[in-house]
Amino acid sequence: MTFGRLAIDRDGRFVYDGTPVTHPGIVDLLFAHLRPARQGLFEVEIGPVRVSVAIEDTPYVVIRVGDGEPVDLTLQDGSREPLDPTTLVVGSQGALYCRVRGGVAEARFARGPHHALGSRLTETPDGGFALVLAGREFRVGDRLARGG
Repeated sequence: MTFGRLAIDRDGRFVYDGTPVTHPGIVDLLFAHLRPARQGLFEVEIGPVRVSVAIEDTPYVVIRVGDGEPVDLTLQDGSREPLDPTTLVVGSQGALYCRVRGGVAEARFARGPHHALGSRLTETPDGGFALVLAGREFRVGDRLARGG
C-alpha cells in the first residue's frame, strides 16, 4: 500500500500531498498518533501502519502562553503542558523554541505567544536574554549552538 506525502507545515498544520488537512477528527487522530522516529524524524503510527511525516520547522507550535508560574503552554493540537525553561532557545530568525512532550519534540512559538513570553524576558549583562521564574534565572540558549 502506498501513501501520499504527509507533512507538518511551518504553522503546525498537517498537509497531505500539498493540501491542508482540515477535518478536526482527522487532525486530532494524526496528532494523537504522531511519534518521534529515528534521528529526529517523526511518523504517524496507527496500528500496523506507519507513515513518515516531513516537518517543515517543528512538529509542534505554541499557540498560547499562560501568564502564571510555571508558564503554561498550549500547543496547536490543543494539548497543554508546562514550559521547561531550561530548553528555551532562540533561532536564527529570532523565533523562540522549546522542547515539549517530555523533551522528545521541539515547538516553535507562534507570533502572539512569542511576544507574550518575550515581554517576560530580561536582558543579561552579556547581551543575551533570560527568563526569571520563581526567583531563578533561565538563560535563553542559541538554537544553532544546540543543534536545532
